[in-house]
Amino acid sequence: MHKNQQKKGPLKTLIPLLLLLAMLQFFTPPLFGTPLSTGRPVVYAAEVQKTLYTLDALESALFQSLYNREQGFNIRYVGDTRRLETELPVIMEGILQDDDYLRYSLRSWRWRWSGVPGDIKLDFLVDHLTTRDEDIFVREETARILNRILTPAMDDHQKVRAIHDYVVATVAYDTSYQEYSAYAALANGKAVCQGYALLTYKMLNNAGVESRIISGTAWGENHAWNLVRVGENWYHLDTTWNSPVPNVPGRVLYTYYNRTDAAMRATHTWQQDQYPAAATPYQAPANMQLNTAILTTYAGENWPSQPGQPADKMWTIRFNQRIDPGTVNNQNIFVTDKEANLHPVRVHAGDDGRSAHIVPGQNYPAGATLYLLIDGDLLSQGGKALAKPAWMEFSIEN
Repeated sequence: MHKNQQKKGPLKTLIPLLLLLAMLQFFTPPLFGTPLSTGRPVVYAAEVQKTLYTLDALESALFQSLYNREQGFNIRYVGDTRRLETELPVIMEGILQDDDYLRYSLRSWRWRWSGVPGDIKLDFLVDHLTTRDEDIFVREETARILNRILTPAMDDHQKVRAIHDYVVATVAYDTSYQEYSAYAALANGKAVCQGYALLTYKMLNNAGVESRIISGTAWGENHAWNLVRVGENWYHLDTTWNSPVPNVPGRVLYTYYNRTDAAMRATHTWQQDQYPAAATPYQAPANMQLNTAILTTYAGENWPSQPGQPADKMWTIRFNQRIDPGTVNNQNIFVTDKEANLHPVRVHAGDDGRSAHIVPGQNYPAGATLYLLIDGDLLSQGGKALAKPAWMEFSIEN
């Protein structure tokens, strides 16, 4: 199976949130009815925990209960209840809009009420990915790790690189699709894409680097990754797809490091109007040497360089045995520049079963020096991987 097909993960909590809330919340008449069936016991807090009189106070109480990872709690609300059925989901969405970590750590929430108009009891049932103790562990462990891998002199370029490298090098993809949380990524060393994205988000934000979590698809499967702001620009950062499968401890890829929207659209889809645009190609500082890191990863075989190529150059790679066409794609064969920016290419298997064609999606920039990279996850028809990754430098004529 192709590595990124393996990384699909049943991302059950990342269906669109408004739809999720519509499905999971329920509203009962003043007298309690039977809760919706969840396949497990539904337990609400028995005693009223606090009495509130305004929607602002209700919002603050909800946030605190969510932050504390409370599963069952209730509130006495003495105020205007005529529109509470529509106002409460809006309040919850407002809370989640301000905190992607909280949003994607929340599996579901439910509520019901009893009493009389103007004086009601609100019962909440919340299903979190982690317990309060587990969340405290995440906070303390990320602080400890950041203290070790960051220095006060680091700028945002260096912070993003250090955090990306730590997550990719130490977390393995959970091929059993059981682990979704940042806690699992830290405590167990494995998680699906949701856990990667949550941990990356938590570490970036704690380091003072603005970031987001994106819920979308990749190769048609549910997927989650990050947006990160470096300077004035936003970039896509997919620590899951930069993590090899099968896991190679300590190995770090940069194929999906600080990508633009245009580069990501070749493989990923998301609702772009809901996120900041990533339009500016990333330029790594001279001391970052991302190209060196990439070529070290692919240092197994260095083919002779090919200077002076036309801007529409199509490459054909021939192999000594038949190859699995399902692994001939722009995840295993791709083109990047010196700063590790992907150039869009179309990759497909040849009719002879022993070749791969790489066609530029748009002309290569005049005078550019580029690298054609072949990942070790390209397989033979019999399922064997390449003996070693390979790369080739080529330049485009002016």
